[in-house]
Amino acid sequence: MAVSKQKSAADLAARNNAPPKALLEAYRQVLLCVFIATLFIIVLLAISVIKISLLPTVILAGALGAFFSSLMRLYRYEDLPKALVGDGPRLHSFYLVIYSLVPMLIGAIAAAVLYVAFASGYIKGTLFPEFDCYKDLTCDAFKDFVQNYGPKPPDGFAKVLVWGFLSGFSERLVPDLLLKITKSTEAKDRS
Repeated sequence: MAVSKQKSAADLAARNNAPPKALLEAYRQVLLCVFIATLFIIVLLAISVIKISLLPTVILAGALGAFFSSLMRLYRYEDLPKALVGDGPRLHSFYLVIYSLVPMLIGAIAAAVLYVAFASGYIKGTLFPEFDCYKDLTCDAFKDFVQNYGPKPPDGFAKVLVWGFLSGFSERLVPDLLLKITKSTEAKDRS
């Protein structure tokens, strides 16, 4: 009798700590939306007829970094397999789709900001790409900046893509770098 009371108390405690089915279904739908969005991005990159310049590629690398981070968070969620194969009510809400795309949007914005920080010369060092106007081209207008100004090849391309991915993967990377730049600029202004 005492064993059955202990077992039922443990079952009750486990049920109280278990996430509701609606939450599990939300995780299932978020995973599905993020997966479909990533497949769409990969297909866009795989189509060789579309010529994509470096800046949009870096932005996509940031989005993929954020997607990878989101997948890792979902993968660590213990009850995710139950959510993926279990029965439950379907949540067909627009907010869920938007919620699943927010990390990738933040990753894309962070990658673009980091790219501009590299291009401006605010962030320098051996781990960071050096930017220059490509040979025999001018960089006098914004259009030229986007098309003709970029990292020095070949390692600069790889560095900017890696940093783009990292900026999407690490949610605090770009905000922390911006805070550092702001503090150093303020310190220079005071002296």
